[in-house]
Amino acid sequence: MPDTALTTYQFTIDKAIAEWLEQKRLRTGSHKTYDAYRETMQSFRLMLSRGNIDLLDNPTDIQRLVTIWANTRKGRVGD
Repeated sequence: MPDTALTTYQFTIDKAIAEWLEQKRLRTGSHKTYDAYRETMQSFRLMLSRGNIDLLDNPTDIQRLVTIWANTRKGRVGD
C-alpha cells in the first residue's frame, strides 16, 4: 500500500523520541542542545535496557529509576 494521508502511523518509542528531539532542535535552533538531549536520552535508555526495561514499561518504575539515574549524574558535564 502506498503512503497516503490515510496510512496508519506505526508508533514506536524510537520514532516518538526522534520527533521530540527534532521539536527541541527546531524550537531552540541549537544543534548542541539537540545533541545533549539525544545523548542524555541514549544514556537513560541504556541504563534501563540493562534491567530489560524501556520507556513504555510501568510508569511508576520509570519514575523511580529516572530519579535514581538523575541523582547519579549530578555535576557531570557532557554525560
